[in-house]
Amino acid sequence: MSTRLLSGAAGLPRAEPESRDELRGHARGLRDHLSALAAHKHAMPAEAQRALQALESELEALEKKLRVRPVSIPPPVRGADKAPEAARPRILVAEDGDDMRMLLEMLFSDLYAVTLVDNGEAALKLLLAQRFDLALIDVKLPRLSGFEIAERLRERPGAVPQPIMYLSGESSPAFKIRGLELGASDYVTKPFDAEELLARVARIVAAGQREESLRLEAMTDLLTGLANYRAFAESLEREFARSRRYDQPLCVLTVDLDHLKAINDSGGHEAGNGAICLVASVLKDGVRKFELVARQGGDEFSVLLPNTSEAEALQIAERLRVRVAEHEILGKPLSVSIGLGARPKASEMTLRELVQKSDEALYLAKRMGRNRVASSTRGALNS
Repeated sequence: MSTRLLSGAAGLPRAEPESRDELRGHARGLRDHLSALAAHKHAMPAEAQRALQALESELEALEKKLRVRPVSIPPPVRGADKAPEAARPRILVAEDGDDMRMLLEMLFSDLYAVTLVDNGEAALKLLLAQRFDLALIDVKLPRLSGFEIAERLRERPGAVPQPIMYLSGESSPAFKIRGLELGASDYVTKPFDAEELLARVARIVAAGQREESLRLEAMTDLLTGLANYRAFAESLEREFARSRRYDQPLCVLTVDLDHLKAINDSGGHEAGNGAICLVASVLKDGVRKFELVARQGGDEFSVLLPNTSEAEALQIAERLRVRVAEHEILGKPLSVSIGLGARPKASEMTLRELVQKSDEALYLAKRMGRNRVASSTRGALNS
């Protein structure tokens, strides 16, 4: 904001305003003061008249920037009633206008965890790296437009769809149709009613959270809480595409619980389920956050190891095998057989071949006596 504009006229306070409402009050006060001066304009020297005209022009520009429909903004939530930021839904605001970005932050910051950016490239980078409950995007952004952001997201294999609301001063039906064709959840024109915008955002966020909850349920194995086969297949396809695009290694472990039938025969299916859950817990605790553990079904599991060489994957597999063997069920030690399939850098291997190599290595580990790790290229490690 221009300090000269706010304090240049006689009799007006010099303090910079702390809010948009206070700024509007200063603007009104300045308008009244300039109106009083204008009555004596004919008696002013030419230089003073030019200065007055310049102030009037600058004030008009300021009032134009502040021109948003009068609304009653709900009072902010304070103190204990305000949810911790980590527990609030996450909103990305991509807006290049400083005043509008400030207004949107004021509207949403007490209800949502708000991330602000002022250009399309920064918005796209965040949307590819993180999950937001809603992205509120201006159509006409520098570097990448709001429509180009949606197009780029569509081009990225495996990119998780995220709800988008377009916010634009362009009210043309063609713009609105284009935004909705690109998958936007809503299209709001400026100037907007703040209470209506808050309601629209709340609706989209709530719907998105319900959809995400249903999606997670569909991707989760009910017995172990791990990702299920469908989730693993989608993640594998996504990571395989990334491995080829960036020429990174990718490894898959296929893990099979040894002697599950004997456990079921001795202790019943409850004992068998207990053994499966125990192995699931060991596998999940034994990998890094970006490495996926999934239950394929029955007594078989898969571990997805992005950007991991075969040598590194063999070490991980052996560590997991040893940790499982430290546990007992029905007084007997548990064990697993693990097969490793590896896609090295600069490889022409297909996704089907990668999975096949992992399965073949598992069969080799079982033929060699179980409770061991095998690789399709190096054979069984601890035979």
